[in-house]
Amino acid sequence: RDLVRSRGLGDVYKRQIYECNDAIQAVIHIHNTPIWQGMLKDNLTHTAQDIPYGTIEMAQAVKQTVAAASQGYLAMAGHADGVITYGETFEVAMNICRQLYEQYAPNDHH
Repeated sequence: RDLVRSRGLGDVYKRQIYECNDAIQAVIHIHNTPIWQGMLKDNLTHTAQDIPYGTIEMAQAVKQTVAAASQGYLAMAGHADGVITYGETFEVAMNICRQLYEQYAPNDHH
């Protein structure tokens, strides 16, 4: 985490997540249409549709959505296909990502 540098918008959102809970050590940001659509359809954790990517409002919404959780996921409704998973380790964040793939995109081999 100490190596996180602000090189782009994605880093801003990741930094917001890291700041939610000291236990969070890994953040994964993917783009996958079936997962994103499925998460929104099932009303899983997500930011509001009217908050676009690249805004301070999105960074604040990501932080509010994660709150104090040490692991989890969220879809960015205002960022087409954007999904974030996070956890105490890379393996935890990756396992959450794999579970989302298995649930929503089992035949997607990207």
